Amino acid sequence: MIVVNGKTIKGFLYDSLETAKNDLESDEVMVTNDTNTLVIIRKEDLEKVSTVGYTRVDI
Repeated sequence: MIVVNGKTIKGFLYDSLETAKNDLESDEVMVTNDTNTLVIIRKEDLEKVSTVGYTRVDI
């Protein structure tokens, strides 16, 4: 989970790009705030998490 302005954004945490790519659904995006952690969230939450340092992972 990622907390943005006191609100929780639900996501799924991964440490493997390959596993995360396999689990990614069409209404989801992969984001990261460091090189070792990936989080899959809903596309609609992308703008929210980008305000706290997460960036989209393009695959």
